Amino acid sequence: MGRIRNLGPIEAKPSFLLMFEQLVWRLAPVTCLLILGLTLLLSSVSFTPEYEAVQLLMNGTEELTLVQFLEL
Repeated sequence: MGRIRNLGPIEAKPSFLLMFEQLVWRLAPVTCLLILGLTLLLSSVSFTPEYEAVQLLMNGTEELTLVQFLEL
C-alpha cells in the first residue's frame, strides 16, 4: 500500500487547446520554410502576367463573364 501512495496522483489528460497549441508551434517552422521556398521558386520561374491565367485576372474580364453568367 505504501508503494501505491508513493506513486503520486495520476496525470490528467491535457486540454484540447493545449494540444492544439503544441501542434501549431511544431508546424510553424515547417510552414515558414514552405512559404520561403515557394516564394523563391515563383520568383525564379519569372511568374509574370505573360501567362494567360494571370492576364485574365489582370484585364478584369472575369467580372464581365460573371455578370453574363448571372443574367441567364
